[in-house]
Amino acid sequence: MADTLETRITLLVQTVWSLLKETYQEWSTDNAPQLGAALAFYTIFSLAPILIIIMAVVGFFLGKESVQIYLMQELTGFVGLENAKNIMHIVQRSYKPGSGLTATITAISLMLLGSTTIFVTLKNALNTMWGVKYQPAGLVNSIIDRLKSFFTVILVGLVLFLSMLISSVVAMADSFIGMYFPLPVILVQTLNTGLSLLLFTLMFALLFKVLPDVRLSWRAVGVGAGITALLFGLGKNLLGAYLARTSVSSAYGAAGSMVVLLLWVYYSAQIIFIGAEFTQVYARKFGMAIEPRQGVGLEAADKSVSRFL
Repeated sequence: MADTLETRITLLVQTVWSLLKETYQEWSTDNAPQLGAALAFYTIFSLAPILIIIMAVVGFFLGKESVQIYLMQELTGFVGLENAKNIMHIVQRSYKPGSGLTATITAISLMLLGSTTIFVTLKNALNTMWGVKYQPAGLVNSIIDRLKSFFTVILVGLVLFLSMLISSVVAMADSFIGMYFPLPVILVQTLNTGLSLLLFTLMFALLFKVLPDVRLSWRAVGVGAGITALLFGLGKNLLGAYLARTSVSSAYGAAGSMVVLLLWVYYSAQIIFIGAEFTQVYARKFGMAIEPRQGVGLEAADKSVSRFL
């Protein structure tokens, strides 16, 4: 019995070590740092449109002010209070439709184009990591990519809506139950953390399932998304604490908030890429096929990142 348990533990340790080692090797081979830099660059153009669309979608159900307060709280956790204020100020000033029909249509079109750019870039990065052979996109495929990316923006907005709704329900339940049976603070915090982890897992699962040009089993996607959510939650707290307490923002003057945002996106992208590489390695090791969608090849991917820049 003892030998069997020891053998199982040894096998588990060897499997985990093999997964981690292969994940790092894939991450390094696929030039993830360069891909993260490209993603951070496109964030400059995509952030404001994405937040505007999310505020419109979620604000329809919960009210614009509630969404702004929630986004402010989340951004504060990511980049600190002052940087969060500056970013929200940029967002609020970035979209003001013109007075004429043509100006309004142009502004909305540019907003839709900008909001999808970061997800198209993320899709291309995931394709590279998962071995999808790059093919220049025609007009129809480009439109489809943009529609999928816009759909992803809406999904992210709905996940945010669920997060706000669940947080409100937990707060109300805590207040109601607390009148009769005061709940320990750590219990409420643990519940909120667990629910946030589930929502992050859902969001990453949708990204891994919808964006890349591959068909992958929900089991592999679920495991990879769960690992990514754990890493993202830990990285969010560590990186947020670091950025909030360092002089990165003040060192760059007026552009400090944008630099902090780019740093946060860059390091967050590395977490997502590590999760994507882990998903690929996990699927391959346990015999789950990664099949290409119709019209693309699954060969040795072009590792060049020039098409992202």
